[in-house]
Amino acid sequence: MAQPPFAEVSDLAAWVGQEIPAEDPRATAVLLAASQVVIAEVGPKVAEDWAEVPGDVSAITVQVAARVWFNPQGLIADSIDDYSRRWDQGGESGIYLTSGERDLLSKYRTKAKGLWALGTTRGDDCADQYLDVVNADTPGTLEEPIPFLPPGA
Repeated sequence: MAQPPFAEVSDLAAWVGQEIPAEDPRATAVLLAASQVVIAEVGPKVAEDWAEVPGDVSAITVQVAARVWFNPQGLIADSIDDYSRRWDQGGESGIYLTSGERDLLSKYRTKAKGLWALGTTRGDDCADQYLDVVNADTPGTLEEPIPFLPPGA
């Protein structure tokens, strides 16, 4: 089941300082897309568990939507005759979260994102190159050992 946006069209209208009808399809689409970016950051399970969308999540959704509302093509510069305007790109385009927005949403994540190293060696305990396997059905008895490749082999 698709979730409704994390903010109302009236919230977006207030933020951008424009009158936007409540049923405006573009505003609804932008808010839905912004909400999906937030869901991708915090995880779908977290978002489903909210009885009420937290205020900071709603505010971030509106900020993301406003960026797209004002600059749907993701332009970094525009000029007409002798008038020119340049937007702060920040290396991103389209619908995205800034690093500050990601930091604010980090408290809702259930698991850390990123890379890490997971050690897989067992030290001297496995120097004979076999791991003992305990029989779960008969406690205290062992099954045939599993071959183990020691570090550096």
